[in-house]
Amino acid sequence: ALRERGVPTALVSNCSHNTRPIVDRLGLERAFDAVILSFEVGAMKPEPTIYREALGRLGGPDPARSVFVDDQVRYCDGAAAIGMQTFLVLRPEEALEGRPIDLNGHRPIHTLAPLLGPDT
Repeated sequence: ALRERGVPTALVSNCSHNTRPIVDRLGLERAFDAVILSFEVGAMKPEPTIYREALGRLGGPDPARSVFVDDQVRYCDGAAAIGMQTFLVLRPEEALEGRPIDLNGHRPIHTLAPLLGPDT
């Protein structure tokens, strides 16, 4: 839905070399404007380099006008450190555990729907 609206998207993943065949088989290069795999760029989340690489492959948008979504606080921390807006996906099982979740300033979401806007 975002791409249909002209919003560029990227997949950023910490992974090993055996992930490339899976990405290719699933056709993820067609689903995103950029696919950034940590082993290919020599940097991992939460290192600033991997987020900057993603932004660069998307044409270099202002980090403050860019959004990063993840289910790991420390990966959101890395994106926030370079000025990106962040959303932390909260899994249902985390709520069931009953312990407080440290959001560290990241906006919580349960699904990607809030990022798509009211038209979805």
